[in-house]
Parts: sequence; C-alpha cells; structure tokens
Amino acid sequence: ILSQVAAARDVRAICEAVMRAPSERATLAEWAADIGASERTAARLFRDELGLSYQQWRQQAILAHALPLLARGQSISTVAAASGYASDSAFSAMFKAAMGQSPSQFQHRGS
Repeated sequence: ILSQVAAARDVRAICEAVMRAPSERATLAEWAADIGASERTAARLFRDELGLSYQQWRQQAILAHALPLLARGQSISTVAAASGYASDSAFSAMFKAAMGQSPSQFQHRGS
C-alpha cells in the first residue's frame, strides 16, 4: 500500500507542476527522471492513477488552462504561447480536435 501512496504522490507532483507552468513542454521521460522512475513506469502510473495517458491528461490540463483565457478574450496567439504551443495553428488544431470547434468559434459562441 505504501507503493500505491508513493505512486499517487508522484503522479500528483507531475500534475501540479504541469498545471503551474502549462507552457513548459517537458516530456514524460523528463518528468519520470525527476521522480526517479523510468518513462515506462511513469506511463503506467498515469494510466493506473488517472485512467489516461500522460499526453491525454496534459491535453486536458492545457484545455483547462486555455478555456478561461479564451473566454476573457485573450488572443489565440497569447493563449497558444501560454499553453506551450510554438504556433497558433498547432494550438488551434489540438483545440478543434478536442472541443469540436476552433478557438475563435469558442470565443464568439455567445456573441
């Protein structure tokens, strides 16, 4: 049971770090090294603890960060950069795939 607690603590530490700095593009391998685990172990921990891969979880965290910024009317360029995307188009493609609409459509949904 101690190993389960440690695993949950490690996943939580990674999640909190990503949420604090969503523009950082650290890979799972880099995070795994920080917690003293292999990338494979870290991937298993994410699946076991959260039911998602690291990339799936990270995308959800990025969206949770980006949605309020877009709703406040920040530019797509600003939100993309703050979310760790090198280009507006890459951010917009991820957003549309996940949300079913472009970031600009999301911003103008209530207009």
